[in-house]
Amino acid sequence: MLKEESTDAALSFDRPDPPPGYGPASESESDSDSSEGFREEAEAAAAKVQCTAGGQRPQESDFKHCATPQSFVRCGPHNKAEISVFDSEDVDKLHDLWWRYRDDLTWPQYEKKPRFSDPDFDTFFEMAQKVVDAMVEEYGEPMVLDQATISNTNHIGHPPHADNVQFDSVWWKGKRIRQEDEVVAAREGAYVLWRSEKTSYRSYSCSVALSDPDGYEGGEVQFFETWGEKVPSKTYKCQVGRGIAFCGCNKNIHAVTGVKWGFRLVFLVWTRPPGVRVPDSQAHVCYFRPGTGLGVWLTTADVMRHRAMKREKAGQQALVWLPTEDDDETCQCDKCIAERQNISWKDRDLISMPTTPDECKKAAEDMASSPATPTTSAGNSPRHGSTQENSDTTRRPSGPNSTSGSSGSSDDFDCSTGSHEQHCPHPQGTACCRTHDQVELKNVVTKSDIKELRRIWDAYQDDLSRPWYEKKPEFSHQDFCTFKAIAEKVVSAMAEKLGEPLELDQATVSNTNHIGHPPHADNVQFDSVWWRGRKIKQRDELTASRHGGAVLWKQAKTSYRNYSASVSLTEPSKYGGGELEFYNSWGQKDPDAKYKSPMCSGVAFCGCQKNIHAVTGVKWGFRLQLLIWTRPQGVEVPEDQRYVCYFRPGTGMSVWLTTADLLAYPQKSRSSKRNSWRRNSWRRRNKDNDEESWQDWEEWEDAQWNEDDHTGDEADTSEGTRWIGSA
Repeated sequence: MLKEESTDAALSFDRPDPPPGYGPASESESDSDSSEGFREEAEAAAAKVQCTAGGQRPQESDFKHCATPQSFVRCGPHNKAEISVFDSEDVDKLHDLWWRYRDDLTWPQYEKKPRFSDPDFDTFFEMAQKVVDAMVEEYGEPMVLDQATISNTNHIGHPPHADNVQFDSVWWKGKRIRQEDEVVAAREGAYVLWRSEKTSYRSYSCSVALSDPDGYEGGEVQFFETWGEKVPSKTYKCQVGRGIAFCGCNKNIHAVTGVKWGFRLVFLVWTRPPGVRVPDSQAHVCYFRPGTGLGVWLTTADVMRHRAMKREKAGQQALVWLPTEDDDETCQCDKCIAERQNISWKDRDLISMPTTPDECKKAAEDMASSPATPTTSAGNSPRHGSTQENSDTTRRPSGPNSTSGSSGSSDDFDCSTGSHEQHCPHPQGTACCRTHDQVELKNVVTKSDIKELRRIWDAYQDDLSRPWYEKKPEFSHQDFCTFKAIAEKVVSAMAEKLGEPLELDQATVSNTNHIGHPPHADNVQFDSVWWRGRKIKQRDELTASRHGGAVLWKQAKTSYRNYSASVSLTEPSKYGGGELEFYNSWGQKDPDAKYKSPMCSGVAFCGCQKNIHAVTGVKWGFRLQLLIWTRPQGVEVPEDQRYVCYFRPGTGMSVWLTTADLLAYPQKSRSSKRNSWRRNSWRRRNKDNDEESWQDWEEWEDAQWNEDDHTGDEADTSEGTRWIGSA
């Protein structure tokens, strides 16, 4: 059964009736009428001109459930194929290359990528081309080498994913499923929508084993039939020189289990169709996932550079196609049309500001029709992705009595972060913060508090880098009270320093891993860059912002929050890296402020774009932090945010206190106390009247419970009652 909520566009997915085709077997008359209207909209969406750039192929879409078409792909056959490509001599050559050029892909802050000598490049390219030739023969599809990597797999492995498309959302009969129910819904037959990935120009992938499968445990390549599936449909652990090839769309969702012991080295190859242009932003990018250890890679730019050098040495004209993002004038899809209307940064001086009402109106229409740049924040994991329609919607906070289901902050709390009317005709997304200074919190917790938090972290830690957990660990009543009390102590210190009342929204105890967190703002999200009323092309955004372009920010899903705090639970001398950095503007290279707080102390800051911040990865040692998020008093939390756990790839093992926990645990405690009181009272009363029925007793005990003094219990649940009433 699907429960539709008037306060939220998303659905709660409980138990869908198994459909013999599309949807449930029976529908009410009103449902049928609405379904007809939805079907017309779906057909209209399907009739739109699709993108033909680069030989893209449309995937089959189920418009009964979702009007948005699936993302395009460039692969043909979707079968998995085992291929044998390398002999022992080839394997030895690749091992030698890896040993001499390996670099740490898990810490992509290297000063300079190692450069190959000409003989080593020839060897690397020759080995990669062998794999490509075997894939062409297997699939009968034309393809060329795009990138290749020799890398070892670490203990983390790779969670389920598709190479060239990215999970977006789950749908059922025209309604989007709520995020907390997505995995369950997908497992029970709901429709999964996939969006384009940065590597959507690619077609096929291949993983070739370079080490003996008996020399390590784990490291298995798993394939899943559907997103969210628990058990893989197929598992491969290939012999040396053999590999598994597959296409990169959602027909081949795959994962790699972490290596528990031993050494696993693989040769990874990605291909694209001939003639497909590679975006400039991807030509130099090296393969990177947290489960990848030391590696050596051959990028698209490497291939082009060496081909150009060889032509020059041979006395030929050094003509070589380096991938660019030139506009495709032939494509008539909405995205390509909108991007052609944007300007290049080099053309910024050729335009004038819109001055007349018609020019301003046209600029606003261009903004509405142009999709926003994908978020630069790592906080949006694939599991928590959204459709473009939803991600572009700006939700302005409403009052505390609002029943719209959006964030319920008062307009009194809206932070005016300025506008760029000279360049951008659109207002900045609002936030709930008032103070933008970074505030140091000295000795905000005690060593005894840290000892308790460390005990809780040891007992309940879970891996946020893999948001596929079956069930969030459940606290004991005592541990919940301890966690909440320490978090509220920090909130009280923040309120005193910032000079305004605050409420605890969420808290996390987490250790930072080697990845860290890239620059981001907590409660607003980067949208686009503007100049003189025109939107800058995506490929030029970084350059434009560094040279004075106006950056437009939109509201994030957490725009109902106002401040954050990071409190150190370990001595800074116990780890390398892990610095909290702050930037004044988006795209800035060097931070304006750095903090590496001593144990028991921390930093508080607002969540708007006035406090863009990052955390450098931990190179060695152990860093444990208490992270706090607050909201203004009286602000209601959107239902789809109450259960969401803090997640960024740089967050390691963690334990978290969600908004839902703050509601549920006091209710559990009160219910437990009441049941205990009821049982004891029943026993006492039944000493004199053994035949009194339980039903008669309930009426008496309800009245008696209300007459007794339970003010402490009511105080614990007053906040939860308010949330229940607003749901």
